Amino acid sequence: MLKVIQIFLNKPVIIIELFLIFFINTNSFSKNLYVNVDGEDTSVFSTITDAYNNSTDDSTIYVGPGVYKCVFSSDLDYFPIKKRINLIGAGPQNSTLVNTIKIETPGVMITGFTISSSNGSGIQLSINKYEGVGNLTVKNCIIINCQGSGVYIQSGTDNLIINNSILYNAHGISGSNAVVKSNIIAFSRKNGINGITKSYLSYNNVFKNFRENESFDNYELSVGEISEDPLFIDMNSGNYALQLSSPCKDAGVIGLPYIDPDGTRNDIGAYGGPGSINFWPYIAGGPVVSEIFLNPRSVPKGSIINIKIKGMVR
Repeated sequence: MLKVIQIFLNKPVIIIELFLIFFINTNSFSKNLYVNVDGEDTSVFSTITDAYNNSTDDSTIYVGPGVYKCVFSSDLDYFPIKKRINLIGAGPQNSTLVNTIKIETPGVMITGFTISSSNGSGIQLSINKYEGVGNLTVKNCIIINCQGSGVYIQSGTDNLIINNSILYNAHGISGSNAVVKSNIIAFSRKNGINGITKSYLSYNNVFKNFRENESFDNYELSVGEISEDPLFIDMNSGNYALQLSSPCKDAGVIGLPYIDPDGTRNDIGAYGGPGSINFWPYIAGGPVVSEIFLNPRSVPKGSIINIKIKGMVR
């Protein structure tokens, strides 16, 4: 505000009054932000978009159960991440993102989601088609049914793709410069892994990925890698936890930093490793369902159906 007043000798003197106004909000530019689709708690955002807009570098955004699409404008059909954030879902069986995540800055970590995109890759790491970024971590996600690659890395260094299930995409993982280990990469319409140097690959299950001529990808396995049916509990219902007899169990990367929440060796796939502790799908000490039998398989309304469940203690 400017005020001009007349004082001694009729000389004008300008007095500048400065007002600093702070709007204090528990959500504004906090390091930890929370998202829930219900949005009943005023300290919790109802969309990831709003939480991201209120974040800063080094913020962590915790996302509750639900299906989310990040919309920034009518002509932008992807989620651009330009801040160094951690994006943490409630587990791939609980939190789903349905558009491409385009990462345009180093130091981003994404974990605990199912990610699907009908018009591009699930996660794309690039500033533009010539320039990439680095220091990305993607772990404990299911990346599925993407029109492009599950994960596409333009370039960059120190990128880590670990303990994910990357399924039914055009390519599983494509690009360069990423350490890729303990992932299930299966049922791709083209290549499972494309462009990643062999020395960066280990302990993945690369299974039934196709080239464009519909023949199986002639993929040469690297250290600790297998190519076997992962034996999910029930793909038809979206349950991508592992059956007890899965070849992916206790077959992931070796070492104490990678052990499962139950203390056993790392499982290959989205539910392996210590990062899955908050959404571990197996009840400690309880049975893991391996088969379900229905008799008869179909009955008229009001009739009785017998359900027999076969399981084993994990």
